[in-house]
Amino acid sequence: MKNELFLALTQLAAERNLPQSIVVSAVKEALASAYRKDPAAKGQDILVEVDSETGDVIVKTILNVIEKDAIEDPLSEISEEEAQTINKDLRVGDFIETGFMEYNPGRIAAQTAKQVISFNVREAERERQFNDFIDKKDTILSGIVKRLEFGSVIVDLGRTEAIIQKNELIPRENIKAGDRVKAYCYDVRREPRGQQIFLSRANPKF
Repeated sequence: MKNELFLALTQLAAERNLPQSIVVSAVKEALASAYRKDPAAKGQDILVEVDSETGDVIVKTILNVIEKDAIEDPLSEISEEEAQTINKDLRVGDFIETGFMEYNPGRIAAQTAKQVISFNVREAERERQFNDFIDKKDTILSGIVKRLEFGSVIVDLGRTEAIIQKNELIPRENIKAGDRVKAYCYDVRREPRGQQIFLSRANPKF
């Protein structure tokens, strides 16, 4: 892999407070997906390994060890006799990693890799935020009112937003954008677009 790309992804992980392992995993999955879609791979089963220190990438194909007379697809199958020239302990039914491929995906494959990396990083960030705030349930949180939406208040907690629904506000309380408010966190939920944090200023526990 281009070291510049790996460094950029590592920096992205640091900025979003994600472990480097998330970046490595995202890159491995992205490149494997990219290679499978690349015409040069011809549908081969691909294994990608990434050195977390250097960003170097090793791309391998995985072959199924079968009887010589049963081979139908040389790109995904290898005879027991040939496999044993590589590792004498291999038997029919085993798998072997071989066929090292050069890192040179086509344009479509590169686009696929970019999409997979972006998706995985976003998902990891959502999971981290959920884990960060699930422990804050049943506590008092402080933030800045970002905006008002249909009677509800959206609060900026720094790394994410929370909502105080209209029925969770103190009656006749005048809150406006820019105000600093405290509220009781009574629920944290996973949602398709990320975690949803619910606050209350009317809850008896506040």
